[in-house]
Amino acid sequence: MEFSVKGFNELHLSLKALIIGLLFVMPAWFIDIFLFYKTFFYSTPLYIIIVLSYVISLGWFLAIALLINAMLRHSADVNTKKMSIEFTVFFSMCILYILSAIWYFLKLDFIKLMYFSFALTLGCAMLFKISPVTKPKNPPQ
Repeated sequence: MEFSVKGFNELHLSLKALIIGLLFVMPAWFIDIFLFYKTFFYSTPLYIIIVLSYVISLGWFLAIALLINAMLRHSADVNTKKMSIEFTVFFSMCILYILSAIWYFLKLDFIKLMYFSFALTLGCAMLFKISPVTKPKNPPQ
């Protein structure tokens, strides 16, 4: 199995966004593990840290996707949905890097960073789900 740009371009847009998102978000979690848990980082084999950062990245990307889906759940425009997938990747990276920087400078714990970032994302998704602003004016019949 070989990689080709043509093959990558033929993938579905959401799958491309997931792959690109994981490639950009996974290093952030890897760096966070290094910054917050140096003893764990040096005492654990590298592949375990890579797998851990992959799993956390996948969960993070899916939480952000739930948030974007809640924000745009009533949009029927295809271009808006394509743009929302691209926005998901960018938004997830920005939020994660900003929260990591704040947590590092405040010298807080990595586990609390994970709890707070996931709770913030999923909490916002729940607020958008129940918000009257995101409900359609004319509900489908």
